[in-house]
Amino acid sequence: MSRVPVILSFLLLAVLGNAFSPENPTDRKILVLLDDLSIKSSHSLYFQSLQTRGFDLDFKLADDPKIALQRYGQYLYDALILFSPTIDSLGGSLNAAAILDFVDSGHDLILAADASASDLIREIATECGVDFDEDQSAMVIDHTSFAVSDTEGDHTLIAGDDFIQSDVILGKEKIKAPVLFKGIGHSVNPANSLVLKVLSASPSAYSANPKSKLSTPPTLTGSAISLVSVVQARNNARVLISGSLSMFSNRFFRSGVQKAGNTINHEKSGNEQFVTEISKWVFHERGHLKAVNVRHHKVGEADEPSIYRINDDLEYSLEIYEWSGTSWEPYVADDVQVQFYMMSPYVLKTMSTDQKGVYYTSFKVPDVYGVFQFKVEYEKLGVTSLSLAKQIPVRPFRHNEYERFITAAFPYYGASFSMLYISNESTKYNQEAWLSGYWVHLPVLIPRSNLSVSSMGKGGGCMPTKNKFPINEPAERPVNQTDITGSEAEESKKLRIFIVFYSMYGHVETLAKRLKKGVDGIEGVEGVLYMVPEILAPDVLERMKAPPKNDEIPVISVDELMEADGFLFGFPTRYGCMAAQMKAFFDSTGKLWREQKLAGLPAGFFVSTGTQGGGQETTAWTAVTQLAHHGMLYVPIGYTFGAGMFRMDSIIGGSPYGAGTFSGDGSREPSEPELALAEHQGKYMAMTVKRLAQHHSLRPDPTMGLGKERMEFDVL
Repeated sequence: MSRVPVILSFLLLAVLGNAFSPENPTDRKILVLLDDLSIKSSHSLYFQSLQTRGFDLDFKLADDPKIALQRYGQYLYDALILFSPTIDSLGGSLNAAAILDFVDSGHDLILAADASASDLIREIATECGVDFDEDQSAMVIDHTSFAVSDTEGDHTLIAGDDFIQSDVILGKEKIKAPVLFKGIGHSVNPANSLVLKVLSASPSAYSANPKSKLSTPPTLTGSAISLVSVVQARNNARVLISGSLSMFSNRFFRSGVQKAGNTINHEKSGNEQFVTEISKWVFHERGHLKAVNVRHHKVGEADEPSIYRINDDLEYSLEIYEWSGTSWEPYVADDVQVQFYMMSPYVLKTMSTDQKGVYYTSFKVPDVYGVFQFKVEYEKLGVTSLSLAKQIPVRPFRHNEYERFITAAFPYYGASFSMLYISNESTKYNQEAWLSGYWVHLPVLIPRSNLSVSSMGKGGGCMPTKNKFPINEPAERPVNQTDITGSEAEESKKLRIFIVFYSMYGHVETLAKRLKKGVDGIEGVEGVLYMVPEILAPDVLERMKAPPKNDEIPVISVDELMEADGFLFGFPTRYGCMAAQMKAFFDSTGKLWREQKLAGLPAGFFVSTGTQGGGQETTAWTAVTQLAHHGMLYVPIGYTFGAGMFRMDSIIGGSPYGAGTFSGDGSREPSEPELALAEHQGKYMAMTVKRLAQHHSLRPDPTMGLGKERMEFDVL
């Protein structure tokens, strides 16, 4: 005997499992709670329409103590019809919270009220987003859109025809006759997108007690009054709330209707069509979607990869179907979108369709690696929402997958190749100098006769010896006195290094003055300060709060560049490049570039940036192209400053490319370590210029080839 309850329990669970499924989403078993069993007869046409469509209706009195919505943790019903507007307390374990939990679990609800609606019914409606008129004696009254009747003289029998424009909710067939409504009105929150007014009152309607005179303006008026509303919950549960139980009655179904002011007298009201169509939507016979066969793969392939690479071309597709009440039909729309998502959408594409339920698109994977998601978030009036997400990682290029040449880097390639060309010319020049009898080694010129043959053999190195001489060369070779003494004739004339800079707020100028101190510290070399022309208007500089320029420092012209033996260019950074004023000055040197007047002259850079990552190295690096096109020699300082460049106890500007400082918001002045590095760069450049000038002319003639008779050089 003990086995019987167990067997019955398993049979019950089997029945529950077959009641509702994703493949057959239509509600099949419905609990109908009534105030009085007479409603079963007075509303029989509506109930018969549901049973004809295959629904199993279980009728119970609302106060039945045996009522239960669930058993053994499983719900017994797929939907609930609450036709008990006057009930104050439900039977069994049923209450307002239990009904709301039923809806929260994804089940559907139809609730009908009337002028005698209880607090319980009002509470459930309020929790669903609908507020009935607080005056419990109020009804909807309309003196222009009432139904013509011999018995209804208070204009509370409404002929409503202001329907929602939605084929999904009300079907494609137009409801031609007005709907009879007699009951209470309610309002919905316009900000709540989940609640929709399906049948609205006319602009002349209002909510009040029809048996008493108005002493205060009614709280609900005009089109703000909703007669019938629906709720499409986020979990796809659906709720219908009506202020009239009579709207579902046989009397209203069969009654003719004539709207006041209209000569057309309809033999049958639109109630039956309206209630039937909206019930199809509530019970998921229409507007229920499912997505299947979600696929993604690389273009030209069929298999779904486990990982994508940045910039891959991929295809994404899925199929969407709508339940028609008996079968799944292709869903056709033009607003289905897919996102390629990581924290935010990197790709958002509207998908194309073949009109047979298949949606597809293609796009390029973003140039960002990480863990992405394919996401489809589809929400549309009247249909169930779709929320699909599939995770996929994206990797960067491997080391052997990068492009060999990057288009955006062509200017840097050009600068590099030009330096290689100059270096190649240097090699040719050194070979010709050897054949002429001299071995060139920066920054001195050594007679080849002083080199030992052993420098290429055992004992190696390049150290000269007094005991061995080159093979087949005379032990004593006369030295070209013109080459040796060429620079001695100019010792009385100081070498000049032009310190050319642009400074808006004074930081670069402070470095320039310290650079000059370093240059002047080397005997035979002097530094000359110059500013480049300003290109900003005075009123602009004033708005930028730039201080006046130093009148003691002259503005340089392009022709004056020819007088220098070397250069130190200084400028602030602008997004990792030199300031526009300095760039404009370089752009004006086209005449010198055409004739290569500056070829062979050494030059260096010093900079100022606003932040530590603002371009202490990049600003100088991007300026090297200016020197390359002029054929000038770039002289970085490397790490010749020693320990001063490795300090970690404070913020220090500068880099192997040249001296530098951090200006911050403009209030920070160059620190003493930064100024010391600038002075060192000045000395370093002065010594380099002096060594280059000892035995060579710093101004080669670019129109002449390098040969045996010419010992000038202009290479790194």
